[in-house]
Amino acid sequence: MNIDNIYEISVKKYIPNVFTEVEGERPLSKKMDPYLLSAKNWLEMEYLGHEDFLSDFDNEIALRIVVARAFVEAIPALDLTLTPTGFAVISTDNLAPASKERVERLIASLRISIDENIEALFEACRKYPQWRESERGRYFCSSFLFSPKAVKHFRPEIRPTFSWIYENAVLVEKKLEMDYLGKPLMDRLRTQFVSNDNYNPVAVNTIIAAIFSVLESKLTHIPPRYSLWYYARNIIHECNHDDELAPLWQKEMGDKSVQFGGINNIKGCFFF
Repeated sequence: MNIDNIYEISVKKYIPNVFTEVEGERPLSKKMDPYLLSAKNWLEMEYLGHEDFLSDFDNEIALRIVVARAFVEAIPALDLTLTPTGFAVISTDNLAPASKERVERLIASLRISIDENIEALFEACRKYPQWRESERGRYFCSSFLFSPKAVKHFRPEIRPTFSWIYENAVLVEKKLEMDYLGKPLMDRLRTQFVSNDNYNPVAVNTIIAAIFSVLESKLTHIPPRYSLWYYARNIIHECNHDDELAPLWQKEMGDKSVQFGGINNIKGCFFF
């Protein structure tokens, strides 16, 4: 991404009604320079990668994240200065310090803004081949739950981290792939979905529902309502009516289909 456009007016643009300065004071945007660079490095290492591929419009989303993240990190130091006798608090006759509760509310609102903009950034990134083929892109695009917005599916009282969701989603997808769908079909569905390229919505939404069902069971320790086979048979049925997807499943898994479903291993005349 490119942060060359972050200068004093831009910082105030992304966080309005917060920055103010007194005459002769070093501009707050200058005080934030190291935090802006740190936030840029964090965003690139965690999500974007180091390649500059975003359009100007999408780069604005990244800039909002960088400025908000930098400000959150800088807040504890913005009113401190080092003097020969130690640290001192910067104050003027016209400004009163904010309460701890107000500062906490500001930080909380900035963190919400960061999370929402990261979700928007993922929606933007998915359309760029440069991102999907990068190290970061390949990592996230290895799951149908590639975006941090997946955390919102879970109730607040059981809501896990995105890293937990992602790691466990990959395991569920691998089991679906190995036992029922096959790698070619799974890869095609995932690639089309992540790139938003004319994917089969019924098949993809059923896969996502299966993943969430297993993950919720892990979090609540309640057995899932349906087995993976319940979801897989609906996916197979849908894909076998798709001229592009049907050959992928038939070639990889068609000869194994007789193994699918339940096996009656309970003795007695009243069990079928």
